[in-house]
Amino acid sequence: MENLKNNRDIPEYIIKTNSLETCHNLIRLQNNIKTANIAKNIIDSRKLFISLDTESYEKNHDYLTEVGWVIFDKTKKIIKKKHFIIQEYSAFHNGIYVEDNKYNYNFGESETKPLITVKNFLNEDLKSVNYIVGQGINNDISDLKKRGINLTEFKEINGTYKEKGIIDTQDLFAGYFHERPISLKKGLEKLSIPYQNLHNAGNYFFIDIENKKRRKR
Repeated sequence: MENLKNNRDIPEYIIKTNSLETCHNLIRLQNNIKTANIAKNIIDSRKLFISLDTESYEKNHDYLTEVGWVIFDKTKKIIKKKHFIIQEYSAFHNGIYVEDNKYNYNFGESETKPLITVKNFLNEDLKSVNYIVGQGINNDISDLKKRGINLTEFKEINGTYKEKGIIDTQDLFAGYFHERPISLKKGLEKLSIPYQNLHNAGNYFFIDIENKKRRKR
């Protein structure tokens, strides 16, 4: 343990008083570094990505209020972008625990559709992509699976190349910059990047891209 503490190549947040926790953190960082390398150097330019985000009613997370996604390639060229307000839950508004930005989509026109219609659109678009990307993406995937979205083909990369994979951008940040994974909001504030309407399911991709650009400078 003392050797690890004295190793300047290991970020401070990795080291814990509990050696098992330290080991777990170190393995996770190693996997994050491998995942970042896979995303940058191994996944080829023909592959397509889908950035997904969901929003739920803050008082009942069973009420899915928004779904947004962007299909893009490795150069960040946008193939398709969608933001849906779920018709069944359109009357439910946040604002107590999280911001209510349902109607503040910054990058196009929102569409209000029944959940079944949104599910059909998303299931169809998922057939054309190779990788699902998002911040804390497992929460979004869990929300979508509960509602019948077919995600069985996609597996977490977690340091190992997959033909159909799931990539959490928090893991990418940790792998690229050897920093503790942080929320998108904290990352933006840390880099003094202006932002608005974070809690809108359609805005995530565009705000996150700006975050990545600034971190790479």
